[in-house]
Amino acid sequence: YQAALANADRISERERLYIAAAYQRDLGHVDEAIQNHKIYLAAYPNDADTRYNLATFLMLNQRPEEAVEQFKEVMRIDPNHVRAMLNLASTYVKLDRCNDALALYAEAFELEPDRLKADNLNSEYAFTLARTGRLAQAREIMGMAVATPEIKHSGLRALALLDMLEGRYQDARQRLQETILLSRVRKDPLTEGRNHLFMSILLDGYGDRPKQLQELDAAARCSKALK
Repeated sequence: YQAALANADRISERERLYIAAAYQRDLGHVDEAIQNHKIYLAAYPNDADTRYNLATFLMLNQRPEEAVEQFKEVMRIDPNHVRAMLNLASTYVKLDRCNDALALYAEAFELEPDRLKADNLNSEYAFTLARTGRLAQAREIMGMAVATPEIKHSGLRALALLDMLEGRYQDARQRLQETILLSRVRKDPLTEGRNHLFMSILLDGYGDRPKQLQELDAAARCSKALK
């Protein structure tokens, strides 16, 4: 970026404006990045991808209302921009507008069904359904993850958390035990550690202090493995 900006006289004005915006965004300079993106978009308002980058940056930096405006503008420019639909849905969840989010999720998954096989999206969609009381449908979506080998671990964890919500502690315990083993086989200490933490919460509900501490110790070991 610095080399490009140092040679700004050799590139077009559009490239210079874009590089300046992307530079501040990647440095995490929130106000400067937003301002530079707006300068660029004032000159090139129909650049859907750059507007999407701004919208996502706003979403990730806790400015959801502004993100909503930008995602809507992306979808005006490109009505089938699936990534914008999904991130707008996520933003609506942050704003507790779950029904609006569900409508967008459904539209996005209709356009690109394979998106439901991404573990984060599958869980995000399922838990949004659960938040609106659609527990049976949430379980169905989580079951799709369990049936997909690449994200089975994520589906099991999601079902375990839903089991805990509904008081099905024995079912939750079995699912967490399985997903811990899967994450260990995958050599994924971050996920394994997270699952040990969930297991410790479940065991706290049982009042089993010794085993709860064992799970916390296991989570700590996983944390050390990340360093």
